[in-house]
Amino acid sequence: MKNRTITILLLLLFAGTSSLAQHSQVAGRLPNPPASHATDIGPILYDQMSNPSTNFIASHEFTDAASLANNSQAADDFRVPAGTTWNIGTIAVKGSFWYQAPGGAHELNVFIYAEDNGMPGTELHAFEGILNFYKEEVQNGDYVETYFERPFSTPISLSTGKYWLSVQVVGDNNVTGQWGWIQESNQPHVEDEWHWQNPANGMGTGFTTWTPASSVLWFGGYYDLSFALYDESYDHDLSAKALVDPQSSSNLTST
Repeated sequence: MKNRTITILLLLLFAGTSSLAQHSQVAGRLPNPPASHATDIGPILYDQMSNPSTNFIASHEFTDAASLANNSQAADDFRVPAGTTWNIGTIAVKGSFWYQAPGGAHELNVFIYAEDNGMPGTELHAFEGILNFYKEEVQNGDYVETYFERPFSTPISLSTGKYWLSVQVVGDNNVTGQWGWIQESNQPHVEDEWHWQNPANGMGTGFTTWTPASSVLWFGGYYDLSFALYDESYDHDLSAKALVDPQSSSNLTST
């Protein structure tokens, strides 16, 4: 009986360890609070970057064959107020690469989806393989913390209603490592919980379609993601942005 009890305990411990290992690919945590960022982009339309936590959730499209099954995507919602139309000129997001990952983001995907009963619905806008964006990458302990701005030469026009924004870093796992989107520590969370998916189930969670944060983060976390939306930019020239907001850092680049 004693041996049977020990065997059961070992099996439970293994199952728990395996589950935590899977979720270590899904979510991570910075050792220190994220840095603040000065912006000079344009009038702000929507700001969900004021309360960044140290937690982040995977949202990465891998380009190396060995990691394709780990492709993941996060999305969070926002609402255009009644009687208004937003012309989004720039989006900004905060994130982090995984523990001891090299970082060095050089490509992004940006998607905007319609609302579908509390989750992302029909894809309205897709900007894939974006190479032209502003970035800051700074060391935060053994992590590379990130801040991205993506201006649009033709603003994205959205009428009254609710929408979902999704951002992914695109890159080889052996070159950049995996990127995740910082969670905002808003209490209560704004609108619906962010959603997440890993279509090929390479991380073993079973969340192959859009799944709410409270199911993904069974171990705890926050239900908003860190991003902001800006009206038509003052200037879409990224070299000018670097001059307007000069900073000194070996990790600060425009691509």
